[in-house]
Amino acid sequence: MLLSQKNFEPKDVAESLLGAAGRPFLVNGVARRAEVGNHRDWILPRTPRPETAGLGAEARLILGEAWTRTGQLEHASVAAFARFTLELLAFGAPAELVARASAAMADETAHALSAFSLASVYAGRAIGPEPLPVADAVGACDLDEAIHTTFVEGCIGETVAALEASMARDHTSDRAVRAVLARIAEDEASHAELSFRFLQWALPRTATRPLERLTAVLDAAIERAAREADAAPAQPTIAEQLLAHGVLPEPRRSALRHSALRDVVAPCLHSLRDGHWQNRDLFGRLDSRAERVA
Repeated sequence: MLLSQKNFEPKDVAESLLGAAGRPFLVNGVARRAEVGNHRDWILPRTPRPETAGLGAEARLILGEAWTRTGQLEHASVAAFARFTLELLAFGAPAELVARASAAMADETAHALSAFSLASVYAGRAIGPEPLPVADAVGACDLDEAIHTTFVEGCIGETVAALEASMARDHTSDRAVRAVLARIAEDEASHAELSFRFLQWALPRTATRPLERLTAVLDAAIERAAREADAAPAQPTIAEQLLAHGVLPEPRRSALRHSALRDVVAPCLHSLRDGHWQNRDLFGRLDSRAERVA
């Protein structure tokens, strides 16, 4: 694969992944992201204007930090899709997959712009990314490693991100924030489906048994998510204010991550193993899970 990657254990993947938004940019099993500084070049010309008049200093601080982190992760997702596009070309993948991966870079760029724009409004100052560290991110090409990383970054990471954005959208009362989350939720679901489509294409083309490795990774992620759901901290007193601006309370996020892995990703992986996966397997479960947790 186009990634210099150590043989890291399933538990390491679970620890690096959970809590991430969007497609994480993994290098040697660690999610990378850029630091931030006082930059205006990742702020939209027509910045979304959330209603901040009723927010206190603590709420604005937390919202600024939360949307900054979202911007960092969405910004890193651009790199993850750039690498994925190169992989697809190297493996001779169909044009449809290449085109969708390339389009996903534009989606993630738009997400990052919106997130940094919101963060800047809440923080009262310009916030944008510093250079992204990409050393060792591109290396030799190996289909088995590409299958593994796509499962972690896309099938797991994007599925969780889609459900988190969907839940946040449904509980957000601010119109500007809701519009941002609506696009993120729709795009991340499409990106997750793209990752499963790649696995469907790639699995018959490898002589090894990567599904056993993917199952071990998913089992470790589900176990960790269950522990985090049980240990989630109490909600802060301003939780409703934060929720109105797109920030889910940690107990809800933890429970949702566990549900996404157990009730959406696991059945889809089972369908892939049986050779009859279809995109409705993912979208149907995403819709059903979103309705249950709303």
